[in-house]
Amino acid sequence: MSVRSNIILNTVSQIYMALLSVATLPFYIDMLGSQAYGLVAFFMQLQTMIGLLDIGISATVSRNTALFGAGKLARNDYFAMLRSIEFSFVVVALCILGGVFSAPLLAQSWLNLGDFSVVVARDTIQLIFVVIALRWMQTYYRAIVLGAEQLVWLGWFNILVSSVRIFGVLPYLYLVSGDVLDFFLYQIVVNFIELMLLFFRTNKIAGFRQGERFGKINKSALSDAIVSSLVVGLTSLLWAVITQADKFLASGILPIADYTAYSLVISISSILLLLSGTCIYAIGPAMARLLAQDKKSEAVAVFRNISLVVSLMLGSASVVVIGWSESLLFAWTGNVPLSQKAAEFLPLYMLATLFFALGNLSYAINYAIGNFQLRLKYSIISLLLYLPTLAVLLWLFGEQGLVYGWLIVNLLFFVVPQFFLYRQLDHSLYKTSMVQDVCVPVMAAMSVLLLVFIVDLRPFNRLEIFAVLTLIGLLSLVVAVLLSRARLLLLPQLRQLLRK
Repeated sequence: MSVRSNIILNTVSQIYMALLSVATLPFYIDMLGSQAYGLVAFFMQLQTMIGLLDIGISATVSRNTALFGAGKLARNDYFAMLRSIEFSFVVVALCILGGVFSAPLLAQSWLNLGDFSVVVARDTIQLIFVVIALRWMQTYYRAIVLGAEQLVWLGWFNILVSSVRIFGVLPYLYLVSGDVLDFFLYQIVVNFIELMLLFFRTNKIAGFRQGERFGKINKSALSDAIVSSLVVGLTSLLWAVITQADKFLASGILPIADYTAYSLVISISSILLLLSGTCIYAIGPAMARLLAQDKKSEAVAVFRNISLVVSLMLGSASVVVIGWSESLLFAWTGNVPLSQKAAEFLPLYMLATLFFALGNLSYAINYAIGNFQLRLKYSIISLLLYLPTLAVLLWLFGEQGLVYGWLIVNLLFFVVPQFFLYRQLDHSLYKTSMVQDVCVPVMAAMSVLLLVFIVDLRPFNRLEIFAVLTLIGLLSLVVAVLLSRARLLLLPQLRQLLRK
């Protein structure tokens, strides 16, 4: 299966998952209530924070799997690493399960529950830790599938399990007249089945021989894996702190109903991260394999083409959200007060997330060459600038300061370090890729924002709003394609189709 086919299906699956999450969120709020959905939003935030424990080890598993497939890693060393890291993940999963004992403290002292039941919140948080432990183990097995470049299988698998996990819970809640506790009981069952399927799939991918699957834990292999992951992990940890700081503060300072509005903003903006992250992590193993085979020009071509695709998608998606945020939120939720509240944050938050997603493209370069030292240095500088800036902005502007801080740190990281990060792969890459593959298509897409002075969606109903915004998004995409390098890639293919 080609790199292109792998990436296309995996991207389609991620888009499907994102759209499914977006489409079902209003139903979650209606069925569970705004306060109870705040616990779902808290679950997503807590899951992200606990994911920091990975410290880049899953990325090392993925990269070593790619190198093993390319014949650049000895079989004994590879399987010793797999067994040892799997054991470490199991230990961490057990520690996460121990978090159930912190549920009373979180329910009573951290969350601003208002008149929501403390007992229900406590019991829900206990179930949340079980779900997170299951999803933690899934991270390890997904890394093996990703490193083996079996993205077609992973794409179809994601489509299936996300349909059951995200959409299937709605009829379940309706049939049992369920509440937020039933929601998480359902998630536990589905995530356990998902974990088992990933476990058996990775066993098939690895092709364990007798005595390789289970054996003694190799402390040296585990130590080497942790050391090699340390720089990757520290880099990820720093950016996880940056990306989660505003959300963590919001969960503590906002009433849980208002935190639901903030979570809407996060949910919409996270689509950009999902789209870009899918492509970045998909090409990482392929680029690492190509570089290991001394095919640098092919690796550069893969990076440039994916950067162009990501920029086209993100630019056209951002236009719709930035220009017509309140209308989009109303069409999505049907809740006018909630839409108005969330629209206060969404445009700037979306712009900030766009800078983050585009700046994160260079992660694929660091992954492919196996060197995160320079990225770590700039990440440290970003964190040192961000935290005091966020504190000052929060003091000056309140909750809106959280958005200002998120915008500033991502704008600076996009503008300054990328020149040096791109040069790690090729000295001319920044001039060609950042300009031609990123800035030009995004700026071309953003030109459609001029329609905001003409198109007023307030008189339209929800379905009409969706239709108009879809057309605006498509128009933005077409303009970006025509004014960027993408047209040079598409025109030959169109000519071939016309000749047929």
